[in-house]
Amino acid sequence: MKNLLLIAALCIPTLLSAQRLDKQTERLMTSPSLTYEQHQYNIGTATANATTVKINADTDEYTKDWKNYLESNFTIEGKKNNGFLSTQRMVIPQWSTDSMTFHYKTERDGDYTRLIVAAEQKGVYVTSENNPELSSKIKASVTTQIKSFYVKYYDKHIAEQQKYFDGQVSDLEKLRKKQEKLNSKLESNNKSKQKTENNIREANSEANKKDGDIKSLNSQLQNNKNAVTQAQKEVDAQASLITTKEGEYNRLNYSGSLNTKEGEKVIKELGKLRTKQEKLQSNLTKASSNLTKTENAILKAEQGKSKQEAKLNELQSDSDSFDSKNSNLKSDLQVLQKDMKDKQDLIDAARNNLDKLKSAKDGISSL
Repeated sequence: MKNLLLIAALCIPTLLSAQRLDKQTERLMTSPSLTYEQHQYNIGTATANATTVKINADTDEYTKDWKNYLESNFTIEGKKNNGFLSTQRMVIPQWSTDSMTFHYKTERDGDYTRLIVAAEQKGVYVTSENNPELSSKIKASVTTQIKSFYVKYYDKHIAEQQKYFDGQVSDLEKLRKKQEKLNSKLESNNKSKQKTENNIREANSEANKKDGDIKSLNSQLQNNKNAVTQAQKEVDAQASLITTKEGEYNRLNYSGSLNTKEGEKVIKELGKLRTKQEKLQSNLTKASSNLTKTENAILKAEQGKSKQEAKLNELQSDSDSFDSKNSNLKSDLQVLQKDMKDKQDLIDAARNNLDKLKSAKDGISSL
């Protein structure tokens, strides 16, 4: 989740950058057009007819290119003159063999840039009416410069948009790799959870078996107790018979009558009683041993059941942990899918912008 929050945080400035880039390039998505107009401007102390044209570009960038064009192609470098830049009287052979003074300036016109030029020859400001040839040549040079500038200007914005587009594609690929990683974790967790569920079923089965064993052993324990009780009764009853018979024996022995038929009979009967007592005592010992064995078996079974219950608790805790992890992973995947959709929308928009810019650039040649 933290990684996704970090990705989302990183995307915010990217989205804002995209909005700024779209605002800068939006006006360039339509092929540029050139419309020359004539207006009057104050140049120095005179009111002059000047030719103006609106350029869809940043004023500073265009002004720099315009000045470079004048300097490199016509050796024109004007001096400040009441808001304009004006040359000394000079011959500009590309336009005319007669000397002239050339005035020019750029200014911001809303979101556009306006270029204003005026030529003064023989004390008259040139217009398309009073000097159509010179006016046409000046306009042709201005058009050449603007077309050249537009090509570079569009190339710059296309390159910026291409860089932005490539960045979005790279970001989407990172999100896809993140998605693959999360899906892999989810699949691994599901396999581990399934294995845990199988172990839970096995542990439950074993615990139930231990519980059944304990019930069976408890029933057997009761039988063993009954057997011990019965054996003890028989031993006690036999001991009572022996005690009675020993009383007869002692009486006969005291009277010296053991050698009589009665004495021999008592001795014989006492021997039988004692022999039977030994057998009954053996039965009691065996019954007591069986009782102890059953008690030990119950204890062992209960310990086994407790161990299985502890194992079940641990397995259930593991299962709950997998559920929690999977819930977080699914939540992360939902967020990621939304981020991927948003990123794909940005890519589609950037691609559309690129296509529009390239198409608009193609229209420069027809200016």
